[in-house]
Amino acid sequence: RFEDLSGPSWLSGRTIELRVVDADQRPVAGAMVQVGSVEKSAHLPTLDSPRYPDRVAETDANGRLRFELPGEFAVVVITHAHGVAFIDPEELFDHRGEWTAQIEPWAAVKGVLVDAQGRALPEETVELTTGRWTEHALNPLLDTHYRVTTDARGVFEFPRVPPGQVRIAHRMKTPTGSSDQYRNVVRLGRSLVVHTEPSGTSETRLRGGGQLLRGRLEVETLYEAPIDFRNVLVRIVPRFEPKAAPARLSKPDAFAAWTDEKRAAWHS
Repeated sequence: RFEDLSGPSWLSGRTIELRVVDADQRPVAGAMVQVGSVEKSAHLPTLDSPRYPDRVAETDANGRLRFELPGEFAVVVITHAHGVAFIDPEELFDHRGEWTAQIEPWAAVKGVLVDAQGRALPEETVELTTGRWTEHALNPLLDTHYRVTTDARGVFEFPRVPPGQVRIAHRMKTPTGSSDQYRNVVRLGRSLVVHTEPSGTSETRLRGGGQLLRGRLEVETLYEAPIDFRNVLVRIVPRFEPKAAPARLSKPDAFAAWTDEKRAAWHS
């Protein structure tokens, strides 16, 4: 049973009797069940060290678990070494009796991160987000961000990912100024959408680092001391000429007396 999960709401006092099974309808013992809320979101990638232990319990030898939903909007996430399942409040609201949740086998994503010239990027962070909940209204209830570091060959791997659409991106730290506050800002670089299948491994190649630009920097200075270009930050901003705005037409003197149809024809 979860600890201290009761509270007043439209789900108040709802006791859930859960049964977790695999694709062959066999009970799954030891499945980790998390309840995510706005106050305490569930963390999908974690299997061994959940963020909020008071919101986690495990199924028994028969794959069953009985618990109460929290008093706020909640999502139930079930994870196991063999798969994953989700239950949202909209499904639980009208349900009575035992709820059977079938886990889907994990998918996997493996790839290599390279720069604009195709060279491997070691010791860089790659972030993965599952598309299943990214655009969902309940997204704040569930943290679906995975992060891994590439090895010496630029290879990265996400061994346990919910099947479906995922997005991977190069997570970069870029210097933006001299002060400690703005010295390194995290930005997402090139991203890629990957479609995964249960029990399958999707292999991909993520190109990071942007496009290659070559040029020459010339600096005019009043100082005689040379500039150490090794510590110079160069920012390139695109320049364009805006189109001239069309001349504004003045309304005819009789405009106020026109019919709606005549006014619409004049505006068109």
